[in-house]
Amino acid sequence: MKYSERLEDIKERFMKYEYDYNLSGEDVEWLIEQAERVQEVEEELKELRAMYSVVNGERIRYKQAFNLTKKLHESS
Repeated sequence: MKYSERLEDIKERFMKYEYDYNLSGEDVEWLIEQAERVQEVEEELKELRAMYSVVNGERIRYKQAFNLTKKLHESS
């Protein structure tokens, strides 16, 4: 069963028996694992965004240096 299918199944059972909580221990473990995976992915995304910011800043500086070099070359 795909993650999305399993999550949908759990949601449906939870809503159907909202006050009965018919989730198995396996379901709860799976939900916890998914929450942990989300946390890991969010941390990776945060790191990637930081790396992108650095690389993009370098790209801008290189472009500025290139344009300055080009202007200096054209004027000489």
